[in-house]
Amino acid sequence: MHSAPPRLRYEVIAGPRCEETAQRLQALEPSRFRYHVSTWEKFDGEETDNIVLGGYTPVNLIRGRNILFIANFENNDVTMQQVRTSLTNFLSLRLARDTEST
Repeated sequence: MHSAPPRLRYEVIAGPRCEETAQRLQALEPSRFRYHVSTWEKFDGEETDNIVLGGYTPVNLIRGRNILFIANFENNDVTMQQVRTSLTNFLSLRLARDTEST
């Protein structure tokens, strides 16, 4: 008889206007999903993104974990914010991991 696959745990990051979905996941299975609040804003008077992903400070709770990123693709601006932010942050985690292993 086959045993059930292990149930993975996820650190959840939600894109703009996806926070409610992330909160519902966490409420349904808090032992499996942990939602980290992020802010998706612009600097005052500018078009420059001011984004802070949750789970990184003051202690990095993301590093070495499975990440579930709930994205919003409602328009190009929001989509590109998420792509840039996720690539920058997730690649920096990979580089830090690779640096530690050398």
